[in-house]
Amino acid sequence: MLGIFKSLIAFFALFVVFVAAAPSPVTNAARFKQGLGPLKPKNLFKPTRRQGGSNPLSSSAPPIKAVIRAYDMSDSSNPSFLGYVAPIGDGLFGVTQDPAGATVIQTQLASLQPGNLDLVSPPYGGYPELGFSGLDPNLSPGSASIAYLSGTTSIPKYSPAVSTPDQSFTNGSQNEPTESAIWYLVDVATLEISPQWINSNGAAATTYLVYFTKLLYFLLSGDPATVRNVFGEYGANIPIRFNLDTVNVSV
Repeated sequence: MLGIFKSLIAFFALFVVFVAAAPSPVTNAARFKQGLGPLKPKNLFKPTRRQGGSNPLSSSAPPIKAVIRAYDMSDSSNPSFLGYVAPIGDGLFGVTQDPAGATVIQTQLASLQPGNLDLVSPPYGGYPELGFSGLDPNLSPGSASIAYLSGTTSIPKYSPAVSTPDQSFTNGSQNEPTESAIWYLVDVATLEISPQWINSNGAAATTYLVYFTKLLYFLLSGDPATVRNVFGEYGANIPIRFNLDTVNVSV
């Protein structure tokens, strides 16, 4: 009897080792198909110096340089400063508390009128635009589709997502639906900016800018609650507001 019991324990131990050794999905696409949450960046790092933008914008108006301040809007009546937008590895963007480590973008404020903006950032890995890339060209209520804030190629204004290489996760090894010129100056006084995703039918999507509180990067969603419900703790997110900061920038 004791021998049978020992044999069962040995079998169970081998089973546990086998299960633990089973490979996990290595791409977000594969993980989503299995109902798993998105990947966490593999190469997290804390920026130690500011990355300056150097790509000129094609316009006669002089561009401005700015860093981006991110605010937690969980309590919209009392926004909380989260940090400055900065690269965190794997082509993704999170926050740093040090403005010297923040990403410096270059844009034009169109004579200080609300409207569409291009945000040109340093050419991280050869991707000079600061935009969003995801796995699905559409964002909508009831969907868990997301798009990551990432270095991208230049996509025309008002264009639906274009399948092109980007910097997030795959680092250009595969094409993903991407949009870049989707930023709008919302408030001239505060320099609040907001992204607007365009779906494949050309219609403006329901667009929420949020922050993954466990995975620590920014993304867009058409339904943050669904993302949270589908991916559990890895989908935990908070609403975000971006404001340009032209003061804490060294030229």
